[in-house]
Amino acid sequence: QFKNYLILVLIGAAIISAFTGETINAYVILFIILFISVLGFFQESRAERAMEALKKMVAYEARALRDGKVKKILLTGGSGRISAPDEKESAILFGVLKDAGIPAADIILENESRNTYQNAVETARILKSGSHGTRFLLITSAFHMRRSLACFSKAGINADPWSVDQKSGAITYTPDRLLVPEAAVME
Repeated sequence: QFKNYLILVLIGAAIISAFTGETINAYVILFIILFISVLGFFQESRAERAMEALKKMVAYEARALRDGKVKKILLTGGSGRISAPDEKESAILFGVLKDAGIPAADIILENESRNTYQNAVETARILKSGSHGTRFLLITSAFHMRRSLACFSKAGINADPWSVDQKSGAITYTPDRLLVPEAAVME
């Protein structure tokens, strides 16, 4: 978390405040630095866990393609992370699928969307622009399936659901969950 230039500026301000006798200001700045660092740690930890879950999900997609249940895999998902906008979920999963032996020609990539609704809208745009058939399999977690089906239906895509797990997710009370709003709420 200390690579961020804002953190370095705040550290400098805390040092200057301490040397000039403004100890209350120095403590406030140090508290802000600590808060930002802890919050960033929890956000990165959560993002890493989410990426690991997505990588496990790819195994189901690869199996569906190998078993002939699907002809193509459309990976949708850009970066929903403010701290790492260049880390696109679909691009990472594209590499995982290629490493699993799935030909790149069988993978369609959409990497601009940041949430489920945008996933659905961008997917509809891609599907309408080509000859991808009329039947679609929506592969996601059980926790996310209901919202995904509603968004995809609203975007005009009638998809069959395929949940990759049976979990609904654990409730966590970490600072990033309690203090930072979900991106979908911000729209």
